Parts: sequence; C-alpha cells; structure tokens
Amino acid sequence: RWRMVAVAIATVALLPFAAVALLGADPRVASAVLWVAAGGLVALTSTRRGWGKWAALSFVMAAGWVGILWTAVTEPVSIALLVGAMVAWASPVGGGILLGAALASKQYLVVLGPLLLSPAITRNRRRLASVICAAATLVAAGVIWDPAGFWDNAILFHFSQPTRTDAISPIGALAALGWAPPLAGLVGVVAGLFTAWRLHSRLTGPSQWFLAAAAVLAVTFCFTPQAFPNYWFLVLCLVLLAQIAEDRPAGSRVVTTP
Repeated sequence: RWRMVAVAIATVALLPFAAVALLGADPRVASAVLWVAAGGLVALTSTRRGWGKWAALSFVMAAGWVGILWTAVTEPVSIALLVGAMVAWASPVGGGILLGAALASKQYLVVLGPLLLSPAITRNRRRLASVICAAATLVAAGVIWDPAGFWDNAILFHFSQPTRTDAISPIGALAALGWAPPLAGLVGVVAGLFTAWRLHSRLTGPSQWFLAAAAVLAVTFCFTPQAFPNYWFLVLCLVLLAQIAEDRPAGSRVVTTP
C-alpha cells in the first residue's frame, strides 16, 4: 500500500484512490466522495449566485455518473479539480493552482494547452503563472519519479494502442466496419490542439473557457482510437460547468425573478 501511495504522488489523479486504499477501503469510495463534494460545491455556488440552478441539478444528476464511479476511472478527480477551479476563479492563485492540477491529472488534457493563452487566463499574470507552475510541478514529479515509465505509460502507450471497435467516436465506427485509420491517436491530438488555438483568442471569462475546453476535448475524442463513456462524461460536465460559471465583470449585479 505504501508503494502505491509513493507511485501515486507522481500522478495527481491517483492520489485520492491511493489514500483510500491505504485505509483499507475500496478505492471507489474516493470517487464517490469527490463526486459528492463536487456536486455540493456546484449546488452551493449556483444557489449563492442566484442563477444556474438547473445546470447545477443537471451536474449533480449527470447521466452515467453511477457507472463512472463503479468502474473506478479517474475522471471524477479531474472534474472535482475543475469544479474547484471554477468556484475559486476569483482567486488568481488558488483558482490557477486548481486548474493547473486538473490539467496535469489526465494525459489527454494537454490539448487544452493553447487555451491558457486566452484572455481569460492571461489577463492576470498570477493566474497564468499559477496554472503553469502547478501543472509543471505535478508532471515533473511523475517524470522525476520514473522517467522511462512515464514516457512509456503516459505517452507512448496511448499512441501505440490499436483503434478499439467499441470506441464511442467516428474512428471507432470506422474500425468496427473493418478499417482502422493509421495514427488515429496523433490525429486526435493535432485536431484538438488546432481547435484550441482557433478558439483561444475569443475567451474572456471562465464560462467561455470551460465551454471551449469541452469543444476541444469533443473534437479530440472524435478522432482518438479510444473514446469511452468516461471521456464523454468529462465533456458533459465541462458543458454544465460553463453554464454555471460567471463571465460578468466583477461588481455587476444579477437580476433574478421570483
């Protein structure tokens, strides 16, 4: 168990699972706790701001969340960090650190890199520095812990996997019909990075940023050789967070109706 914790230190998405396993409990308890915490933060934030209640309810009851928790995938960790980043967005350092940790939690989130050049991030240098420092520190921990293992498992492994016929994407459908496009993984990354670059200059606030992140990941997953329910669950949650996050200037008032 201690070895599991040591390895998890180099992979932020595994830390909650390792902590729960160390206590002798089912690691899926970590996913359940994180989902409850994320849902609570979303609901509380929505209630306080007086809007987005339906989006918050949709987030808490998002389709497929039971299956996501049951299969013990690590997307709930990324989602919890993204929720934290949304709630703490007003704090450039705190929100930036949480966003950076979220970006470091999954390899495929690298396609969101160009979105860090958007006005929503670069408007405040402390936010940009916090995001980059947090992400770089966590990734560097994995590299330093086991350089060869990180390269093989975090990067080469995903590019070397054959196209799955059960992948929920157009590429998966083509594979099911008997044709597996070559270099599909690389095509997905390039398509995602291109989309992020095309969108980044238009993003001025967190709501636009989260919605653009959902669009970039959706494009990426459409071309990736492996796209499963947990991938699209993350996209769904980003769309819902975009409906809850605020892009209004600080100090503006929210007008609500009874």
